[in-house]
Order: sequence, then C-alpha cells, then structure tokens
Amino acid sequence: MTTPQTIELNAGIGGEPQVKERLSAAGSAIKPGYLIEEVGGEVQEHSTAAANAQKLFALTNPITGGTIDTAYGAAQTVRYGAFKTGQEVYVLLAAAATAVIDGSVLESAGDGTVRLASADAATDTAQRDAIVGYAIEAVDNSAGGSEARLRMRVA
Repeated sequence: MTTPQTIELNAGIGGEPQVKERLSAAGSAIKPGYLIEEVGGEVQEHSTAAANAQKLFALTNPITGGTIDTAYGAAQTVRYGAFKTGQEVYVLLAAAATAVIDGSVLESAGDGTVRLASADAATDTAQRDAIVGYAIEAVDNSAGGSEARLRMRVA
C-alpha cells in the first residue's frame, strides 16, 4: 500500500470536509493529521485525552508547499478540515501507543494524536463525543518512540 501524501483520504458521502483557517496558539506546533480544537479564536492540539472532540484535523499547507510531515509553527495560519462521519483521514497515532487493529475504536490522546479508546469512554458528559473514529488498518506503534501514521474512518 502506498503512503498517502494528503490528510483527507476520501470525500465520503458528505463531500469534501469543510476547510477553515485560524492562527495556531502560541507555543503550539501543529502537524497535518493532528486532531485539533478551537480555543479563543485560535487552534491547538486537542488537549484532553479521552474527552469530547469535534472531528477537526489539521491539513497540509499548500501555500508553503508543505507535506504531511511539515508542521505549522506557533502563531502560523493553520488550514484544517471539519470531517463528517464516514470520511477517511490520515491521522497520527501516539508514540508508544497500544497496537491497533482494523476496526479499533479511537479517541484523543491529549496531544493531537489518537489512541485506542479507554474502556470507560462515553460514561459521562465530558466523554459522550470522545470517540473520533475507527482504524481502517492495523498499526503497531507500541515500541515506537515517535508518532505513526494511521488511516482512520471518522465516527
């Protein structure tokens, strides 16, 4: 299987993701594929593990010719998409994350990456929308010291 060079893998039934742009928060370096959140008119890495999350993912920066591995620096304008259920995204799996198999349920790892969902997800108001997607490939990054790419279908 070839390595995608884009974050948005398919348009799905709902069409292309809604694309927006905002400045990244000070001290926030955002990589394409990160799960992000809007805070005070800026964006940053989704900051709370296993918590509610909108399906907002950082996209590549076509203005600078950035690739999927080119991070946005602090206070740069970040291009990101709001994805709908069924669309596929090339996300980042947390470093040293438990291995995922095709169909694994994924949630925020609290740093822009995703991880296997914890067993108690959706048991309280702060977690009802914590599931961001489902793995559509197997990736074992349990021994990895850095983040790994993963194909994911949005929940």
